[in-house]
This record gives sequence, C-alpha cells and structure tokens, in this order.
Amino acid sequence: MSGFAAGWLALREPHDTRARDTGLVRALAHWLGEPREITVVDMGSGTGSNLRWLAQHLPGRQHWRLVEHDPELIAAGMGLLPRGGDVSWRYVEADLESRLEAIVGEGCDLLACSALLDLVSAGWLARLARLASTQGIPLHAALTYDGRIGLQPPHRNDARVTDLVNAHQRTDKGFGPALGPDAAATLERLLEVRPGRTLCAPSDWRLEPEDREIQEALLEGWAGAAAEMAPEEAALVASWRAERLAALRADSGRCLVGHRDLLWLPG
Repeated sequence: MSGFAAGWLALREPHDTRARDTGLVRALAHWLGEPREITVVDMGSGTGSNLRWLAQHLPGRQHWRLVEHDPELIAAGMGLLPRGGDVSWRYVEADLESRLEAIVGEGCDLLACSALLDLVSAGWLARLARLASTQGIPLHAALTYDGRIGLQPPHRNDARVTDLVNAHQRTDKGFGPALGPDAAATLERLLEVRPGRTLCAPSDWRLEPEDREIQEALLEGWAGAAAEMAPEEAALVASWRAERLAALRADSGRCLVGHRDLLWLPG
C-alpha cells in the first residue's frame, strides 16, 4: 500500500475528527449492546488515529489489533496511543493486500478503517465485503474520499485539475488499480445484497482560510498528481497552483473535500 508520512497524518487528524459522522457510531454502539469485551481489527492504522477517535465512542473493554505495513508509522504510533484503562492495543505489521483473511482470523467483533478504501482495488473490496458478511462482523469505514473537490473562489481550471486528481486516485496504490472516488459507492452496492443493514453519511472536510497549512498541502499534492497524469498540461497545472496558493495566502481560499462514512451491521 502506498505510504503516507506521519506528518501528513498528524496534519489531517483534527480535520478528520471534525468531519466524522457520529450518528453511525451511535448506531454501532447500540448494535454492540451492553458493555462487554470486544476485539477490533483496524485496517491501515497508520499512527492510530482511528483508535484515538472511535474507542471513546464504543462500550466496554476493547482490544485493538492495529494492522499497518509501514514500520515508521508503527514507531510513531507507539508513542501516541493511550496505555491503560479499558482500551488495549497491539500493532500487527502486515500487508493487507495479501493477508486480509489471515489478519482478521477468528474472534473479531468489529472491522474498522479510516481513509483507506479509496486506495484499494475492486477485488480487494469484494474480499472485505465477503469476509464481513460470511463471519457476521460489523464494518465501520470512515472518511473514504468520494471524488468531490469544491474550491472557493472558483477558478477556470478547477474541473480539469479535479478530473486529473481523480484519475490519479485510480492508479495502483498497492492493491491493484484503485477504486478511488468510486470506493464508497462500490462497497455500499456490495453490502446491500448481503443480509444486514448498510448506513452511509457524508464526512466532508470543510476547510476555511485559517486552515491554511492543510490547504497548502492539498494544493501541492493535487498539483503534483495532476501534472503526473498529464505532463503535457504542466503549464495549466502550474498556473492553477500559483493562483490557488495566492488566493489562499490572501485569506480567501476555502475548500470542501468530499468523504463518506459507512457502517454495515450484520442481519
């Protein structure tokens, strides 16, 4: 799976926290019922942001298996995660693409992930849906990018750059050709034909001028991805980047990045 720097994960975490849908988590907690010990398998854990947010909303004692392939992110997460209390955890350094079924194994009460599914292939997502369904494990997938980028003030090349960014999102991120913006809708379709209940909600980032640091990081990343997909349009992308950064530095840049949260509860 394509790696992410710990600095980027730290930068996005407060915006993820603000965007997450709490209604789906209340539905999950209600489904889990009276407080009891549960085992949570968190896929693509990074430095543990999903545990830091989700654990406080779930009942009972929790044992988290944090599945992450990048040893640098594991090392960073070891110093950021809580110790003691009703939540215990351990990292599992493993490749989700090749070892999904083995990692989940027996005794899992909840499958969870955050900002992961837009990186995976259609085949891997079908494996995940099948695994959750056949074993009767609820699945909570937060912050899946859905292809919507809204920028203010508008720019004549916003639509073209967004198309190129979404094309880049569909390139191989370590699982085969990624679903990118189609991931959330694809998972919803895969689960709706299985016994159970599927709930979805938006979890959009809504970034204001004061959120300059993350907006700058996004603009730089999007410009790089767009130029990679269409080198012949490098001048267009460079002009777009420069004007967008100028607007942001003039305190007039706003940004919406579309995400979806999904919860599947076994029937």
